[in-house]
Amino acid sequence: KLDLTLYVKPVDDRLEFELAHDADLFGPDTATALLDQLARLLGMVADDPSRVVDTCCLAADAEAAELPLPADGWTAAVHERFARVAAQRPQAVALVGPDGPVSYRELARRSRAVSARLIAAGIAPGERVAVAAERNVDLAPALLGVLGAGAAFSVLDAGHPPARRAQTTALIGAAGWLDVTAEGVPAPRSDPAIRCELRVGDLLTAPPPGVAPVAATAPTDLAYVAFTSGTSGVPRAVAGSHGPLAHFLDWYTATFEVSGGDRFALTSGLGHDPLLRDLFVPLTLGAELHVPPGRCLESPELLADWLAAHQITVLHTTPPTVRFLGTVAEKSLSALRFIFFGGDVLSRREVEIAGRLAPAATLVSFYGATETPQAHGWTVVDPHEDRDVPLGRGIDGSQLLVLRDGQPAAPGELGEIVVRGTYLADGYLGDPVATAERFRTDPAGLHGERRYHTGDLGRRRADGVVMFAGRGDGQFKVRGTRVDRSEVEAALRALPGVVDAAVLSDVDPAGESVLRAVVTGHHRDAPIGRNRGPGADDCIDGVEVRRLLAVLLPISM
Repeated sequence: KLDLTLYVKPVDDRLEFELAHDADLFGPDTATALLDQLARLLGMVADDPSRVVDTCCLAADAEAAELPLPADGWTAAVHERFARVAAQRPQAVALVGPDGPVSYRELARRSRAVSARLIAAGIAPGERVAVAAERNVDLAPALLGVLGAGAAFSVLDAGHPPARRAQTTALIGAAGWLDVTAEGVPAPRSDPAIRCELRVGDLLTAPPPGVAPVAATAPTDLAYVAFTSGTSGVPRAVAGSHGPLAHFLDWYTATFEVSGGDRFALTSGLGHDPLLRDLFVPLTLGAELHVPPGRCLESPELLADWLAAHQITVLHTTPPTVRFLGTVAEKSLSALRFIFFGGDVLSRREVEIAGRLAPAATLVSFYGATETPQAHGWTVVDPHEDRDVPLGRGIDGSQLLVLRDGQPAAPGELGEIVVRGTYLADGYLGDPVATAERFRTDPAGLHGERRYHTGDLGRRRADGVVMFAGRGDGQFKVRGTRVDRSEVEAALRALPGVVDAAVLSDVDPAGESVLRAVVTGHHRDAPIGRNRGPGADDCIDGVEVRRLLAVLLPISM
């Protein structure tokens, strides 16, 4: 009659436990594991009746054992792999933009031109170059060119407010500025560290200077700096090295049946590390990377038509984007072979939409964060299963742990999701305290494994698969972007007339995650007060708050 019923019977001088369960919901292994956990809990309570129940660990010794991870070898950096593919397939199409195709030979030439100009301008290996970006075919040679110069890039979305770009440029200590936009975005004039400022479009037509190439890249060399929302009101700069990025490419291409005959789409957000997956998977395979016009991403009809017209076979996307596409009910994307989800938790709703739009596609859910580059967890999604979509298991060389008070949680027990492995980000640039808090040495590590504490909550199933159960801190996901409410609250408090602010997560009528703010201001003389009634205190105008906030924060927040 019930999903679970526990019968407790006194038998002589002991208690006998019997568990009745719905066999469609719980298998015999799960039911047995629940009884074993209860027995362990009762044993701990009997040994120490004063013990707080919440401190009891339900995991058995066998479950707590962690197997060491294998040490994988280093092959080559991303730009070195690309150069090898370009030499093998010079005539093949690398990029397809609104102005037509670009061959691998031409893309290699453009990338070398960017590298040569950066080296000639004095950019040294290990230095950082800020890239003011928009979605176009010049973005690929810009990033490959930075790597070819031995430097590291940080992609800054040209659509973000100038104050935000100036803030992030200062945080990375950029020595160079590359402008990849059509209209032109100048470097922040307030940043004295920038020694050279170049427009990529100009570099591709001028003859490159003769300069010596940089030495071969090591796996520990810095490759990029990406940003995530910060708890202190300032975004955090996450430093990523070449090793984890190369390892992900190795795993990806070995796990999925993708090849040089596939057509990928550049649709990821420009300010986040999934962009690297969009760019470097196809360009190190010898495949085609198609770049949509900006207006396509503003209309589900235009985006669906563009995906169909270009016969895209592999799509990296987010659940909100699939919901966006799902509003075009009659469209069919029959050429899609793979849809890879990331950036947010995947629900059955998005799975149903994707299955309808692309019935022939294999659906794969990725789990990761900016601090765990690209993805460290994955699962192939069964479109016909009606259970919640799991986060899955770790990719090769990584493990998804669920810890409670630092110890492995038992199956079904709530805990923090921790990513363990050797391919994590280096840490937070210029913030050793936050790095030490989130990135920790693994006590059982034999190959330099570390643990990244995600702040996500989860449960491990009896088969080892991890399920998502919310956040354990003040961070939210909004349209696939991780946002710390402290950063938004700090920006609100910085506005004239605002005394205090609180930010909460909510869901709009369309089912999309949104942030809502409660703001208090000064009385009478509040500069942003607009709605004065007779005998009433000034009220803060929400429209004006939004306008002022857009000067400080990206619109995606």
